Parts: sequence; C-alpha cells; structure tokens
Amino acid sequence: LTKGGLQGTTQTPDIQCSSDSATNRIIIESVDANVRWSDIEISTNNANATWQVQNSANKGLARIGTTATISVYMSVGDSILLLETTGGVTITLTFKPTNAVLGNWMVNV
Repeated sequence: LTKGGLQGTTQTPDIQCSSDSATNRIIIESVDANVRWSDIEISTNNANATWQVQNSANKGLARIGTTATISVYMSVGDSILLLETTGGVTITLTFKPTNAVLGNWMVNV
C-alpha cells in the first residue's frame, strides 16, 4: 500500500471485530493499515438503533450516525457504540470504494 492508503484502489481491507454486549460495542480487533473510517459505511438491522464511532479512549470521533467527517485511520481498539435501542442489533460494515461487505456483528443491547 502507498502512504496515501487505500483511496482510489479496489483493494478491500481485512477488518476483524468482536462484539461486547456488556458495553454495547463492536470493537476493532485488527485492521489493515491505512483504512479510513470515512470509507466505511455502518448499517444496522434496527431502524431505531443509533451509533457512534469512538476511539480506544471511548471519545467520539464524529457525530452520532456518521463516518463521513472522520479523517483518521481505523485503529485497533476503536469501537462502534450502539445507543438508544434494546434487543439484538446486527451491525454491518461495508467498504464504500468497493461496496464489499466486511462483516456482520451482533450485539445484545
């Protein structure tokens, strides 16, 4: 990969996550280098579920429900916090440049 990262390429990154129902989070466990949060689409199977991307210190990286304004690369320990919902919620991550689904993770909120 170039220093500029994956932008403009068709290479889909590898991202591994875990779910933590005790803290209502999907946690990034491993991620390829130079993957920007702004290239990730986050969707849920529950229309009432809201979420926020947070860093490893649990500080929000953007407003609730958006990745478009996050300028930093994804890092191990970053997380997606589920808000204002109950029950089981499936989070899907999609890499926008290739429209490839990176995975689905379930959290019981």
